[in-house]
Order: sequence, then C-alpha cells, then structure tokens
Amino acid sequence: MNLFENLSSEEKKLFSAYDAMAKSANFNRSDEEIFFDKISLLGSARLLANTTRKGRIIDDEYIKTKIMQLQKNPPDYSSMGNLGALNSAIKCLYEAKKLANYDRTAYGMYTDNSRSRQFTAKGARFANYLQQSSNSIDIINETTSSWIYRAPRNFIKGKIDHRYAINAIPDKEFIQKLDDFATKHGMHYKTCRPTNWYDRNDSIVIYCPRAQTPEEIEELKKIAAPYIRRDKPSRINDLDGKLIADGIVTAKEVDLQQCDQLYQQLSKINAKLAQHFKETVDKNISKNPQNPISLGQFQNYTNLLDTFREFQKQNHQNNQNNQRLRGQDLVFSALDDIFAKNQNTPKTLSSGPSARQKSQEHMLSSQKNNFVKGNPQRLNARISTKPSLKKVSKTNRTFNLVKKAIDFPAQLFKKAVKNIYYKMTSSLKPQSSLQQPQRQNWRLNPQRRAMVISRYNRLKQHIKAAKKQLSTDAKDLIIALRNGNNIRQNPQISRAQTRGLKLSNAQISSYLADKQH
Repeated sequence: MNLFENLSSEEKKLFSAYDAMAKSANFNRSDEEIFFDKISLLGSARLLANTTRKGRIIDDEYIKTKIMQLQKNPPDYSSMGNLGALNSAIKCLYEAKKLANYDRTAYGMYTDNSRSRQFTAKGARFANYLQQSSNSIDIINETTSSWIYRAPRNFIKGKIDHRYAINAIPDKEFIQKLDDFATKHGMHYKTCRPTNWYDRNDSIVIYCPRAQTPEEIEELKKIAAPYIRRDKPSRINDLDGKLIADGIVTAKEVDLQQCDQLYQQLSKINAKLAQHFKETVDKNISKNPQNPISLGQFQNYTNLLDTFREFQKQNHQNNQNNQRLRGQDLVFSALDDIFAKNQNTPKTLSSGPSARQKSQEHMLSSQKNNFVKGNPQRLNARISTKPSLKKVSKTNRTFNLVKKAIDFPAQLFKKAVKNIYYKMTSSLKPQSSLQQPQRQNWRLNPQRRAMVISRYNRLKQHIKAAKKQLSTDAKDLIIALRNGNNIRQNPQISRAQTRGLKLSNAQISSYLADKQH
C-alpha cells in the first residue's frame, strides 16, 4: 500500500506546504531526504490525529509550526539507532498505524477522559482479574511490556503459524471464555493492559501453532460475537489480516524467510530502509527466533517499500517532464530567434522554388543563351523545343536524382516547421519574443505552461506525420523518374508537387532528356 495515497484533506495541506518549501532556493534536500521528511511529517500528523480527542488537530498553525521546524533544523537520516531521525520517523508511522482513540468512559471502565482519569469499581475489578493467574492459566506480566500474556498451565511455546486479532470490549466474562478456548485447543494469547485497552483496535491477539480448522474458527466467532467493540475511534485503523467476522481478522505469522525476502527487496531500493529493517529484526531475534518481527511492523515496512517505489517512479517521471520542458524551452527559444527577423505570417509551402531550384534554373537559362548565340540564324525564330543538354553518365544521372530527391524533403521540412510554428504561436498569449523581447519564465504560469506543452506535443505530431509523408513522396518521385513516367501526368509526382516541390520546365526537360539518353 502506498502511504501517500488516500490522504486526508489536512494531510494534503501539510504536504502542499512542504512541497512549496522544498522548491524554494534556500532549501536543498535530496530525493531520499524529501521522502523521509514526508514520512516523518505523515507519521507525526497521523499519530496526533489518532491519539487526541480534542484540542490539538492538524490545523494551519500546526502545519506552519512543523514546516518551520523542519526548515530550521533539517533532520539527518544517516544515523541509525533508537535516537536517530530515521528511527523516529518510522516509529511514529508505526505507532500511528497501531494506535486508536476510544472513549474511555464507554463500558463503565473509567470515570472520565481526562489525564487524571480513575477506574470505576467495575474497571478496578477487571484490571485486577486481568493481572492475576488462575488455576488453569499462567500469566506473564512484565512491567516494561504493553501486553499481558495468558497461556494454559504447562504450555510450551513453539513456532507460531497463525494469529487472530480481536477488537473486543474489556469484559471479565469474555476473558474467562478465552482462557477455556486456549486451554482446549493448545494456544496462548495476549491482552492490552487495562490502561491501554482504549488505545488499540487489536485489544486481544491469539497465537496458534497451526492453521485452525473451520470448526475452531466458528467456535471462536461464536464466543467473541457478544463482546466485539463496535463504537468507532477518532480515526479508524484497519486490523492487519483477513476479516473473517465483525471485529476479527486472521493472518499467517511472519517468519524468517519472509523477513529475508523483504530485506532483499528493501536493499534494492534504499540502503537506509534495509539497514533499519535489519536492525529491527536482529533486536528481536534472540527473544523469538522463529518470528522475530510482529505482523504490524512487517506491514509497516512493506508499506514503506511500496511507497518508496512509487515515489521513485514519480520522481523519474517528473525528471523526464522537466527535461522535456527544458527541451521545449530550448526549441521554442531557438525558433523565436530564427524567425525574429521574419514577418508574423510566413511564406506558404507553395511560395516558389527553393534556392537550389533557382540556381538550377539559372544554369539552364545560361545554357539556353549560349545555344542561341551559337546559332544566329535562329535568333528571332520561335523555339518550339527545348535545347538538349549535354549527355552525362548513368552514374551521375542516378546520383543527381537521389541528391535532388533528398533535398526535396529537407526543404519541405524546414517550411513545414515555419508554418506549424507560426500557426500555433499566432493565437497564444503572451506572444513570442518577436513582440515581447523580454519574455517571462513561462513555467511560472500554469496556463502558459499547459499551452506550451500542448503546442510542443502538436508540433511533434505534425513533424512526425510530415516526415512520414515526405519519405513516401520522395520514394514515389525516384521510382517515377527511374521508370520514365510522364512527370506532369503521374499522380505521385503531382501530389509531391502540391506538397511543395516546384519543378521548372527546364528541370522537367532535364529529367526527360536524361531518361532518353
């Protein structure tokens, strides 16, 4: 799951404020640091929303304070260990995932929701029962732990295969029924401490040495149904696992093989995340060699993996877009410079022969004059036929044809670019540097930026289509000339001429004369 998806409106405002700060010139952070900054902000904000009923919320003042703190003292995520900034960010995200905020006055356990809250008589009886062993159940009640473990007498803990998490109300009768269920099926379970019962959705977690049978699952569902907590906390966090009944989920426990696979995946995308995950596993492996990390912790790192992958993908796409925008800026700046001396309306594609064609016509005209001077008797006569040209070799004729065919699409391409450019830019505001010598940075104007991107994409499409058609026309021209077709009547040549190829009569005669020879 990508943690940056399905953000609340307050979380989106927080990220928008951070993005605005990250774009400023005086805030230089790498992509990795930006990712961890956002993870830290998200974890802190969600933890605040999950554990506070009234007063402190993710408002404008909170957002302003968090951004100013981050700008003034940017965290260093290179340090590992419990006191490192990276550990703090991941820990906040995990605690925000697992903690909830229920009304403590519900079910008659506490007198109020204040910090100085006190147990009611019912709450005191429940707390005492939960922390005492019975004839059939032993308990492990370590003061440093948030949990109280309950297991049948003479129970030997082995490898854990499955777990069941239950969102249950604090009730003495339910605990007695679970003691009987655990003894009957050879399993153990843990409960929140009485003071933590309203802080978590998974108030009870049952550990099973094997996958349970359908009959055992139905028995558990029947026992738990009257005690499922159905009131909602201030922010709902889903239980980890597959939902099998209201308030009950099941999941396969995390083993060493899964931990190794996740570590290999994390190593491929970010060394710091992989190292932090390894330290978390190593810290717990001595206590629980088979299942060194909880399902909630494992899911937290899995979410970080998915989020970082998507973050990298988005950054890569943004970098490509920025490169494309820089390319667009260079292209249009160059075009503005090229056409700065031209008029606003360019010449059309049918504006006349190219410079090369004019040169060729001049050469033919000179040959014609020389021919007439060499025949004075025909000086005043009407010339009904064109003079024959000097015979050239077959190789030279072929070379000239190919050279002319190659020159045609190049000239047409230049004219197409001019026409397309002016057609697209004539209606845009602000206009090109021809009317606005000192152009503003168009990236700062969202509307202008969208217009430039659209204009650039259309230009590429026109150029691509023009290149394809030019190649086809040039090929048709060469084939027609090679086959000796009538240039004026050939449809391919006619189409090529309408697209910008203007052959003079002298050139046509030249091609025909070459073919006759």
